[in-house]
Amino acid sequence: MTGAASAVGDTVAGDTVAGDTVAGDTVAGDTVAGETVAEEVEVLRALAHPVRWGMLLRLAAEPGICACDFTEFFAVSQPTISAHLKVLREAGLVVTRRIGTTICYSIAPGQLGRLGARLTAMEATAPPAV
Repeated sequence: MTGAASAVGDTVAGDTVAGDTVAGDTVAGDTVAGETVAEEVEVLRALAHPVRWGMLLRLAAEPGICACDFTEFFAVSQPTISAHLKVLREAGLVVTRRIGTTICYSIAPGQLGRLGARLTAMEATAPPAV
């Protein structure tokens, strides 16, 4: 599996990221539009945790937040913040920049756009609302 799938089996704040099966069917080899379904599932898993989703919302509002500053926004410990940031980084959702001894995070270009385009294309196939 790719780097985006390396979060499989990680435990963050008591939550275990599930294995790479969907409804009992392995998705590791399936490809859609050049990307594997497993990679997309890993991105969605990274987004699905409330703290990680909140981190992305904070980064959208204030790019370049330092890792230590996230504890102001979330009622979790610094090691838990670091573990969540690792999951987001491995899913390709955030990038880092070192300033001295501080590591600052920003939303990574591309990954959210690709996922948004996929979801928009899927939504376009839905029948009109009645």
